[in-house]
Amino acid sequence: MLAATEREASQLFAQVEAEAAASDIVSLEVVLNGQPSGTAFIYTGSAGMAIEEAALRRWRIDVPPGGTRDIEGRRYLPVAVLGGVTARIEMRTQRLLLTVPPNMFEPNSVALATASPLAPAPPVWSAFANYDLFGYSAPGTHYGSGLFEVGTSGPYGTGIVSAVANSAQAISGTTGKTVLLEADWRRDDPASLRTLILGTAVNRTVSWGQALRFVGAQYGTNFTIRPDLITYPLPAFPGTAVVPSTVDVFVNGSRTGAQQVASGPFSISNVPIVTGAGEVQLVVRDAFGQQQVITQPFYASQQLLAPGLDDFNVSAGRERLNYGSESLDLGSGFFSGYWRRGLTDTVTVSALGEGDSYARAAGAAIDFIPGRYGVVTLGAAASDSRAGTGYLGLAGYQYQNRRFNVALQSSFATSDFRMPGGSSTIAQTKRLLFANLGFNFGAAGTLGFAWVDQQYLGAPSNHVGTVSYSVALTPRLSFVASVSNSQGTTSQTTAFATLIFALGENTSAAADVTSTRSNGSTHTVAGATLQRTLPIGEGYGYRLRATTDDQYEAGATYAGPWGRYSVDVAHAGGVSAARAEVAGGFGTADGVVFAARPIVDSFAIVRIDGVPGINIYQNGNFAGRTDADGVAVLTQLYPYSRNRITINDKDAPIDVTLNTREQTIAPYYRSGAVADFGARRLQGAVLEIRLRDGGLLPSGAEVRRASDGMTYPVGANGEIYVPDLESGSNFIASWSGGRCRFSIDMAKVPREVIPRVGPLECAKEP
Repeated sequence: MLAATEREASQLFAQVEAEAAASDIVSLEVVLNGQPSGTAFIYTGSAGMAIEEAALRRWRIDVPPGGTRDIEGRRYLPVAVLGGVTARIEMRTQRLLLTVPPNMFEPNSVALATASPLAPAPPVWSAFANYDLFGYSAPGTHYGSGLFEVGTSGPYGTGIVSAVANSAQAISGTTGKTVLLEADWRRDDPASLRTLILGTAVNRTVSWGQALRFVGAQYGTNFTIRPDLITYPLPAFPGTAVVPSTVDVFVNGSRTGAQQVASGPFSISNVPIVTGAGEVQLVVRDAFGQQQVITQPFYASQQLLAPGLDDFNVSAGRERLNYGSESLDLGSGFFSGYWRRGLTDTVTVSALGEGDSYARAAGAAIDFIPGRYGVVTLGAAASDSRAGTGYLGLAGYQYQNRRFNVALQSSFATSDFRMPGGSSTIAQTKRLLFANLGFNFGAAGTLGFAWVDQQYLGAPSNHVGTVSYSVALTPRLSFVASVSNSQGTTSQTTAFATLIFALGENTSAAADVTSTRSNGSTHTVAGATLQRTLPIGEGYGYRLRATTDDQYEAGATYAGPWGRYSVDVAHAGGVSAARAEVAGGFGTADGVVFAARPIVDSFAIVRIDGVPGINIYQNGNFAGRTDADGVAVLTQLYPYSRNRITINDKDAPIDVTLNTREQTIAPYYRSGAVADFGARRLQGAVLEIRLRDGGLLPSGAEVRRASDGMTYPVGANGEIYVPDLESGSNFIASWSGGRCRFSIDMAKVPREVIPRVGPLECAKEP
């Protein structure tokens, strides 16, 4: 990039220093590549021009090592040393016109500006209880069950206990049995993206590991605390700008942001690319309207971690057996732990170890991207158990773009390989082969193929192949079809096709046909369905279905402010049955006790104190209305995500002022939060002002409130109108002939719509 060597620079400076007495050092305005760039000291002489080094570095011009010399206390670099650089002094304006090729600038790395992460709302002490009661009745069979859940949350985390109670159990026939499902305390740390769970949990695993329920402790990273965080590698996209420019960034044709860049080479990072293969376009525009387009392909995968990013989890305790039928049927001691780390943009490694009294296993895996051609996974593990020492190997490949995707996965275990949990009912896999192939034809639909070949230790093998196709025939009409064949303990082929017609936002109709061939016979059934899904807020839904094999179903659900209620009836094979369900919840936070639909996520208390009937919207959807106290409860907030809560300006009365009409909150996991809109009802009043001598305050005088400086004109008879009297009680009146002060005793102001106050004496000031 540089045309002169250090020796050539020394020769030039020898000439410069020889004639220093006859030359001048001047300070000039500099125009760099057509852009004003401040002032700099310039050394001129017959040997050539030299520019102050500090200015060159300020402009990010690459200065060659050893090419500068000290002259009169400053270091300078000859222009001749910089190949391709031209410099000319414009005598009329006394400016230095400097032209520098883009490649002479030092590279400039910038991150694409994105929305800053939203800090979680401060947790408040809150509690909730959910219930889901279910009843079933058929000839000779009647039973009921209930699912119950209680939880509490606060600054130290969230604790939840859930249980199910059955009047009858299908397998054992016992009655009146209550079974504990979960009981845990969870504490999230948004700063470190870590989560601690004490109590019941499911161990997290990677690659070949097996998830098990246990009672104990779990600690590790939890990226769901930051939904906006992109954990997979984001490549940087380079370009070059001749002058300071704006770069518009497009990912697969969609604009994702814009970034200002300085002159020279640049590299833009933090571009929110989609996973799979794609293309990024950088459209570089300068102030003169010149434009260049830079196109670069990429491949990204969520299987990989960004360089330097770690993901880990450790679990320890005792295994849970017979979950759902026994409360705490505990097995042996159990330990599980994994660690993953992104080494580079294209390589992520992982290690996993777990064990119990039955088996111990450990292994490692690597995920990497070869060029831009998908993700390859390789791994191996070894185990030690009562069966002996065994080994497992795995390999996988995945590739996807906008039109095509393929996924292959294979693992093989020796007959002695075992994983923890051998005392459970989960059959361990000896060999697995999975293949998936998909095509996206745009308006012509999507076509997919899948094949699974699985062999178990001590259990029958299973082979399943599926072909599926779906297409949107019109904006309201869709077609879906599939054919699957399974080979295992039995052989069966099933073909399915359906037409789905959207009748409205929540209502649809469908016609379908299913044909099944098994054991040499074929059974074909056609059916029709009409259904309406429940809205986000209050409302109703229903489902009607009939088939050609004498099956009929009808059901309706209503979601009200305090619960969800549903009833279903069905007839099949000459037998009729009915079932009913009632689900709801109770909660408390910030001194508010409420009844609501089941609280399955986080919730918020919305305060518009003293203002009833205000419609509340969550992410643009109607979510509730304030009660007589000006309070509304939202029970479907997404934890750690942006929940935008707004009100309509027209809903608020004219005499009510609000601090804001929109709030965005991110509550903690299954916790309560408060969204206070700072409502305050304005107290307007007409004030009658008199001077101490009994005269009227002159019309046209100005009255200023001392607390906030608001001014009000004086009308006829010395009267003024103050729309918000409670904001301050001390006033100063001024006019061309004088100035006076008065105050109001707020306790003596009548509580009327627009009270009249006075006459008030205004003490004149000298």
